[in-house]
Amino acid sequence: MNVTDEINRKLSEESYNNHAINDTIQTPSGNFKVLEKRDDTKNGLRSYAFAPVVNGKPDTNNIVMGYAGTEFTSMKDWKSNVNLPFIITQLI
Repeated sequence: MNVTDEINRKLSEESYNNHAINDTIQTPSGNFKVLEKRDDTKNGLRSYAFAPVVNGKPDTNNIVMGYAGTEFTSMKDWKSNVNLPFIITQLI
């Protein structure tokens, strides 16, 4: 399956939703299955591994990652964002 910008955009948007493993996501070019989900409880990062559904099964040779960025209603996200300049200056 050729993963287009449109598919990447849809999966990126879906990364902000609270999906469970094995949920099916519909995109304009076909369905994707949630293979893995990670929620970092310290900083609010959420990530997903999506695989296209081919012949009724997830195609694990073509995994697409999705990441949720800052959610305006999440205090964990804002706390992490406020601390970013301090972390970066410490690395330099």
